[in-house]
Amino acid sequence: MKTIPTAFGLVLCLLLSIATAARADDDTKNKGGPTDISFDDIKLDLETGEKFRKDLISKKAKGLDGKPIVIRGYMSPSFKADGITEFVLMRNGRCKFGVDAAHHFVRVHIKEGHSISYTLRPVTIVGSFKIKQFKVGKKTWAIYELNDVSIKK
Repeated sequence: MKTIPTAFGLVLCLLLSIATAARADDDTKNKGGPTDISFDDIKLDLETGEKFRKDLISKKAKGLDGKPIVIRGYMSPSFKADGITEFVLMRNGRCKFGVDAAHHFVRVHIKEGHSISYTLRPVTIVGSFKIKQFKVGKKTWAIYELNDVSIKK
């Protein structure tokens, strides 16, 4: 009978040590620089046609609010080729998700005094992540933005 509590105790200790190691790993990623994320880290459980609600934002995205991040994506087509200071970063090169996928877009504001040229290639950017709903009329077009952005080469 003593083996059951002992086995339970060992399993519990193992689970706690794994959880502690994972948390320590997450803490070291954030020290000394921005957190590297992907669009998967900020996506919502949003069905096509479903309206955006703030309660759909994940704990991970909320934890990144106001913090520096690195993210990779594609620039939305622009009317300018050079001197771009604001653009929309898209999850994919061609947005096949339609306008109902506001979490597939991030509004980007380049650092003052800097700009970027349009490219079809993916860009990696660094900036301060902000949860900020962008609406035109009643339609939500984006729910995230990056400020003070620099382009990582």
